[in-house]
Amino acid sequence: GGGGWDERGMSGLMGSGYNISNNINSITNANSNTNSKTNTPNHQSNSIPKGNNGGLSNVNRRAMAYRRTTLQILHSFGRLGKGFCELLAPQDLVTAAADLIGAVCTAVVNDVLGKSDLAAEECEEIVSVISPLAADCVGKILASKAGQRFSGMPYRAVHAAILAACAPLRRLRGVLLVLQADSLRTVEALWSGGTLEAHDVSVYDLENLILTLCDDSPARQALLTKIFKDIQT
Repeated sequence: GGGGWDERGMSGLMGSGYNISNNINSITNANSNTNSKTNTPNHQSNSIPKGNNGGLSNVNRRAMAYRRTTLQILHSFGRLGKGFCELLAPQDLVTAAADLIGAVCTAVVNDVLGKSDLAAEECEEIVSVISPLAADCVGKILASKAGQRFSGMPYRAVHAAILAACAPLRRLRGVLLVLQADSLRTVEALWSGGTLEAHDVSVYDLENLILTLCDDSPARQALLTKIFKDIQT
């Protein structure tokens, strides 16, 4: 078929998507003995942790490798997307792209939500690894026809339709917002302002993240009480 897309290519990409989850496991396991939670979500660090020899730490070397994995997945999205764009009508293209991106994003989100404890450095590394995927995946799928029309349908409309059809991508982006929050007040604002709901982050997702990111405290309990009260009103 045109574009070089086939089921083997799809299977290989899906395997790479699940490898991101394995990468997240490695990051959190590597940091588990050196970090602890705080009473607020993590703060971004302005410095790169160093090893005893003054070079990059093992954690950062691994993170660099994992970022390369993410870039390879995005490259594969581009190759598969070229086939989608050449072979499929716009409606079918939207469905195929949303399904492909959604499967990868679901695997990554489920792994993050499966963590029982995430410290500041772990969150920073996870965000660094995942953010390019969340930001660029749709654009990579459509890269071969950037700025062009799809059977009369504008590029922007197809891009927006994929986003609208792909709840797992919105959810991944919402989880990243929480991981990057610098305080419980920021998390509360994301919830109360409807940002997390718009990103398909459920109250149970948010509860999971709050329990993972923050030690037990009156502030944590107050926020958990608030979010569950909100969904009952």
